Amino acid sequence: RAKVDAMVLSCPLCEYNLGTRGAEVAGLSEDLSPVPTYYFTQLLGVALGLDQDLYRLDLNGDVARSLLAERNLITAVGA
Repeated sequence: RAKVDAMVLSCPLCEYNLGTRGAEVAGLSEDLSPVPTYYFTQLLGVALGLDQDLYRLDLNGDVARSLLAERNLITAVGA
């Protein structure tokens, strides 16, 4: 409800749990939507301009990859 863009976490297990349950949580209320989650090293890889294969955004949900693509920080999803 705070209208955050994303959550960046330092715990890989927390990122996994929150990332895989985002749609479930969003389904609890009409005014909620899935929030992209990232492990902080993934965004460090984006910031350093590393190859996308190295920071494994394929493990995140589509909403996480789409946000970075919309901001022109990574190559568009499916490109």
